[in-house]
Amino acid sequence: MKVPTVTIRKEILEAWLRVSGCSKAKLARQLGVTKGRVSQLLHNDTEPSAHLIAKLLVLTDLPFERLFEVRRIPAARPARARMEAAAA
Repeated sequence: MKVPTVTIRKEILEAWLRVSGCSKAKLARQLGVTKGRVSQLLHNDTEPSAHLIAKLLVLTDLPFERLFEVRRIPAARPARARMEAAAA
């Protein structure tokens, strides 16, 4: 089974930052997160929460499909399934 994951389109958010004149530090303050969290989001190190997605959509006034990408990744198999497969 594949599980969807949401990531920020880095090039779109960086372009918005340039056009709007907003720094990453100011973006972090407006979102109520640290500069490190903004960096994580830009480098797709972590998936944004639904609350953060909503804040970014309101702040940037960009459509979801433009700012975010939904990817399907394989779900991790439960430990029991891995053990049964190894035993077979």
